[in-house]
Amino acid sequence: MKKIEILLLLIVGLIPLLWYKSGYIGLGHDMGFPLAPVEHFLDRLYTWTDRLGPFGSNSVQVLPGVFIHGLEALLSVIGFSLLSVQKTTFVFWFVLPGITMYTLLCYLHPKKNEYSLRLFGSVFYMMNHYLLQAWTIAERTKFSIIAALPLVVLFVIKVFHQKESPVKNSILIALTLFFLNGGEGIPLLISLFVVVVATVFIFFFLSNEKFWLKTKRLFI
Repeated sequence: MKKIEILLLLIVGLIPLLWYKSGYIGLGHDMGFPLAPVEHFLDRLYTWTDRLGPFGSNSVQVLPGVFIHGLEALLSVIGFSLLSVQKTTFVFWFVLPGITMYTLLCYLHPKKNEYSLRLFGSVFYMMNHYLLQAWTIAERTKFSIIAALPLVVLFVIKVFHQKESPVKNSILIALTLFFLNGGEGIPLLISLFVVVVATVFIFFFLSNEKFWLKTKRLFI
């Protein structure tokens, strides 16, 4: 059953392919899609770039976006055309939030008869007015932190609800945010922080453990 649910999410994730006319590529405004993905990725590996301004520019703030641009560069190296690179990455970022939310909902609602909750929750998470606005300029950084949020919440819940290892789940959170970190999007990271703190305190007060045990787990 869950394989069918994932397949449906992947089919919905193909929606970006409907946005293209033959021979056109998405560019302009503040999209920031690189016309030379490999060169753009290599440039992002350094803290200084000579591609901006008359004398170069500090690029420390864009270092966290290495995964986003690395994916585009990898597809280009494999041999994808520029248009195919864009289509593939757009499909990836369109469906990824739905997959991560589905992962969280499968943990919270694993029963077979709860499939509608898992599906509708995941689809609504990947298709809503907030993300529709982001797609006008294909904000991959925003999609990355949106995709990370359900996973981070899941790992926090596992620590406070299932009493799993804080160290193990802290490592999983660190790995998640290493790849899906919103780039330099500080407001997005603050939003993630607020959600995580809210999740922690909700499960802190719902837990049946003794107060001092809950407090110890909270600060481990």
